[in-house]
Amino acid sequence: MVGAVHVKTIVTTDAFTSLMDIPVVGAPLAGGASTPALAAAVSEAGGFGFIAAGYKTVAETCQAIEQVRERTRRPFGVNVFFPARVS
Repeated sequence: MVGAVHVKTIVTTDAFTSLMDIPVVGAPLAGGASTPALAAAVSEAGGFGFIAAGYKTVAETCQAIEQVRERTRRPFGVNVFFPARVS
């Protein structure tokens, strides 16, 4: 119990949770404090690290992915923005 709220443990077998040893996601922070090294460290620690790619070019995103792959073989995510409307 946390405060006056009861917390239940939920066990799932969905694909996302099966990627992690511990339920921690390293949020991408829209290119701010996020780095490929941080994403790799979170993934190596058993969480799910993310690369922030919302404001990056394709070449910069590919470079960041390569940098994460140099540091870990664990799963990680890439956060991208997609426009609401495609012209």
